[in-house]
Amino acid sequence: MGGLENAEKFAESLRTAVRKIEEEIAPEVIRTLASNALTDAVYLTPRDKGYAQSGWIVTFDTPASDAPPQGASDKADAVVKRGQAVLDRAPKYPHIFLSNNVAYIEVLDAGRREGDFQTEDTVFGEVTSSRRRRASGSIQSPNGILTPTFEAMLDSITEDRTVE
Repeated sequence: MGGLENAEKFAESLRTAVRKIEEEIAPEVIRTLASNALTDAVYLTPRDKGYAQSGWIVTFDTPASDAPPQGASDKADAVVKRGQAVLDRAPKYPHIFLSNNVAYIEVLDAGRREGDFQTEDTVFGEVTSSRRRRASGSIQSPNGILTPTFEAMLDSITEDRTVE
């Protein structure tokens, strides 16, 4: 067998490997990342009555435009299970959207950073102004929701997986 035949066999085996990656491995990686993002977002959403957690919806091609029914209070596990069922039906290369249209989700996602707490102005212990500057963001989710979710996704993609 000549060098050219070996090169052609090698090239064909590379093409086969690339097809396998495109058809089997890449879609599974996409679904896994989306599932991890859904789980993180749901569990990072503060729970009082459960309405904000119930608002996470997985869709393909376009973001969801609806909010959960008023008073919805699904437990986190149920929300993740519902989203996972959608992801299990994903087409091969979907545009996956993770949406939450609860009116105050942006406040929860803004988080609250050090220095955000502001009080009334005082002089010698007496209030000199009834003005109160409000801090933005949420005490319940001080680090927000999406930033830690995407940081975890990035870490999972870029962590060193070499075997020693």
